[in-house]
Amino acid sequence: MPGKKQKGNGEGKKSKGGSAKKKKDGEQEAARELLTSDLKNLRGLYIQHCENFITEPLNSVSTRINKAIVSAEVIDKIIITSASVTRNDMYALTSTFQLCNTLNSVYLWMVKMDSKGLEALVKFFSTHSTASTLHLIDCGITPDMSSHLADVARNSKTLTSLVLDHNPLQSYGVIQIFNGIRENKYGSLLRKCSLKFCEAGPECGETISTTLASNVSI
Repeated sequence: MPGKKQKGNGEGKKSKGGSAKKKKDGEQEAARELLTSDLKNLRGLYIQHCENFITEPLNSVSTRINKAIVSAEVIDKIIITSASVTRNDMYALTSTFQLCNTLNSVYLWMVKMDSKGLEALVKFFSTHSTASTLHLIDCGITPDMSSHLADVARNSKTLTSLVLDHNPLQSYGVIQIFNGIRENKYGSLLRKCSLKFCEAGPECGETISTTLASNVSI
């Protein structure tokens, strides 16, 4: 009968819809399991690099990885605050995340590090394929350390935001950084460069204005 035929067609559509949903749910669960497995491998890699560099995992980094594992979410940023980070801490961190292609931002606020630690961080940014945002606020970066920041400004293919507020860079350091931006060999993608309260004087004005005139992205 026509009525029965229509019912059969409706059941067929419902069956197809249910199968599609089941397939989609299965694919999502498989993707979640794969991501969780990758994050667990990342956690193991971080522990191993810390052992290799004879240091302990940073609490903020371990917490971030563990949280990502529980919620099955990608790690797109690392935030470290109010800490003293040794060069070995930085070697372990950058070695771990070198191939993490979901990472795009690193935020260090009131983190004290020496010149070698800063050098390791900027080398990481100069070679990483997706890292684009670097904030180093109140990290005690001096004029003598500014050459490393000039290097990342000069060599990065991906850096779009560089925030260095509250570091005693002075005019010498600011000049070094803006020279690096102007000399970027790939064509700087930098859209934001903040250097508030860095003890810079009017003598760096010419370098800043020359860089801004030649850089269309900032």
